[in-house]
Amino acid sequence: MRAVTADDADARPRGSVPAGTAQRPPARSRPERLSRSLVVKAAVAFVDANGLADLTMRRLGSVLRVQAMSLYAHVPSREDLLDGMVESVVDELYGDPQVYLEPRGDWEDYLQRLAYGVRRCTSPRTTRHASSTSRCRTC
Repeated sequence: MRAVTADDADARPRGSVPAGTAQRPPARSRPERLSRSLVVKAAVAFVDANGLADLTMRRLGSVLRVQAMSLYAHVPSREDLLDGMVESVVDELYGDPQVYLEPRGDWEDYLQRLAYGVRRCTSPRTTRHASSTSRCRTC
């Protein structure tokens, strides 16, 4: 049996494997690169699906397919994560075209639009997990 040389390797068609060697399995797709916004977005989706009581850094890390400790590079604490989640929900409110960021007429119209906007953006979250949250659901 003759030894395989570098010249032999160059002569093989690309992608072929020398006889007697096993082919590597395809590489697993890497998770999306972590960022603060990705972590916060995943946390909001997790809470929407499972409730706030079930949110832990370990479970969130599992959803993102990373170790829980790697999340702390993007959100220093659970409290910071919760603050980011609130900011994300408020951003939804600001994105609502029916909500005015500043009064454009009388103050009653402004407050009514703001209240209805808050209700639209939070009601799917509050009604789904009423037992795991203490939010007011009277509006």
